[in-house]
Amino acid sequence: MKITKSEFGKTKDGKVAYLYEITNSKNAKLTVTNYGAIMVNIIVPDKDGNFADVLLGYDKLEDYFENPSAHGAVVGRNANRIEKAQFVLNGEVIKMEVNDNDNNLHSGSNSYFYRLYDEVAVNEAEGFVTFRLLSPDGDQNLPGNLTFDVTYKFTEDNEVVINYKAVSDKDTIINPTNHSYFNLNGHNSGCALDHIIWVDADKFTVADEHAIPHGEERDVTGTVFDFRTPKSAREGNKSTDMQIASASGYDRNFVLNNPTLDKPIARIEGDKSGRVMEIFTTLPGLQFYAGNFIGLNEVSKDGYIYKGNDGLAFESQYAPNAVNLPQFPQPFYKAGEEYNSTTIYKFSAK
Repeated sequence: MKITKSEFGKTKDGKVAYLYEITNSKNAKLTVTNYGAIMVNIIVPDKDGNFADVLLGYDKLEDYFENPSAHGAVVGRNANRIEKAQFVLNGEVIKMEVNDNDNNLHSGSNSYFYRLYDEVAVNEAEGFVTFRLLSPDGDQNLPGNLTFDVTYKFTEDNEVVINYKAVSDKDTIINPTNHSYFNLNGHNSGCALDHIIWVDADKFTVADEHAIPHGEERDVTGTVFDFRTPKSAREGNKSTDMQIASASGYDRNFVLNNPTLDKPIARIEGDKSGRVMEIFTTLPGLQFYAGNFIGLNEVSKDGYIYKGNDGLAFESQYAPNAVNLPQFPQPFYKAGEEYNSTTIYKFSAK
């Protein structure tokens, strides 16, 4: 393995951000930055051995300062939505920023992907880098001084391994995810709705018109959410089902049958390239977002202009609004209790 570190630019307050390019013996590459612990590039071969970047994003650091679509981003302290931007912890009502209708989305406007992380480790032999963020008590109006570590590892098998570890000195919530968008035909190849998708989930999390779950987990049988038999998202993404139409396409959490690192819980195949991405995770949910609102005329990599559905996001997580739904697996962690999760995106071609 080879790791090349280079300057990416300067943050708004003049600090230097770095790129870390991890290259394996097959010349496949993962590039990450300590700004927001963001994934910047994933370059892997197709069925004919042609390399392309399959990750949507930007060329310049400055473009990540806004990043309205959260390209490549590590979202924290809590990913996804919280109803009315509040929840109860130890009898106290915790109120967060209202930034999505009347709710909180991705912990508010000061999410972790706008922070500069410290470099903790660079291990060229094993192909990994570790970034650390110190999130103070009261940050995002959440309790506890939190030490948050993100480790990216790239393997000889073209696996992107993401490990999150975190510990707080007060009881708190911890529910990070990675918000990358993938297009297995190449980041600038247009609509990704014809990718073939398989997800090992018998149920999905029902949500209201503002994408807030209220506790129902619905059987996917007979619905457009049944990806147990591989299919594309194209037809389902224009369904009149309220669970689709209210979000202008797919944007729901799947309740995974048996999340594990021993076998994939999802598989996506590029319809033109033959590239395959398998997903493994230790977390209970996977949000499938079909990138319905990507773009907004923002300049993207290589001068390309992304449009809606040009990339697909698969975000491992605790379910949206889980903090207010005790019947769901919970992202609450006690003071001193370590949060530790791993998600793997494995690339191949057929």
